Amino acid sequence: MKGIYAGTFDPPTLGHYWMIRKGMELFEELIVAIAVNPTKTPMFKTKERSSMIEECIVRAEEIFENGYVVRSKASVKIIDNQYLIDVASEESVDHILRGIRGVQDFPSEIQYYDFNYQKCSYINTVFLIPPPELRHISSSFVKMLIGPEGWEDEVKKLVIPSVFDHIKNKVK
Repeated sequence: MKGIYAGTFDPPTLGHYWMIRKGMELFEELIVAIAVNPTKTPMFKTKERSSMIEECIVRAEEIFENGYVVRSKASVKIIDNQYLIDVASEESVDHILRGIRGVQDFPSEIQYYDFNYQKCSYINTVFLIPPPELRHISSSFVKMLIGPEGWEDEVKKLVIPSVFDHIKNKVK
């Protein structure tokens, strides 16, 4: 089974990291797709986000090796000017992995599901709900915290250490 998990990952959060780990547990192969969203002005360039996602994958692989069987291989792909469902079909993906943080995500996730189903009904969508301590975290929330005195202590709690280093370097 092959899965794809997509997002803008600007920056990747602990919630994204959790989804990547779960995707690596569920699928033999996982593509983490970085979407270029023309309606958003990202803090990080696509190449920087790709590097941070690679670091999330490496960290997940290290954790698996220290207590779990590594069940999948993961890779990063950049999606620019394509629908996720089309990329999934081109890559022979069986499942699209999506996260739902709360009821506010549900209406848009149903819209995405319906669109994808109409285009390619044989590709399944798997919805995961992160644990309660991660549900409030979004990239927008992380970026909103940057700046005021003591921001480093707060942001450090929401991303993996290497991503935090990228954020500190970007803010300087």
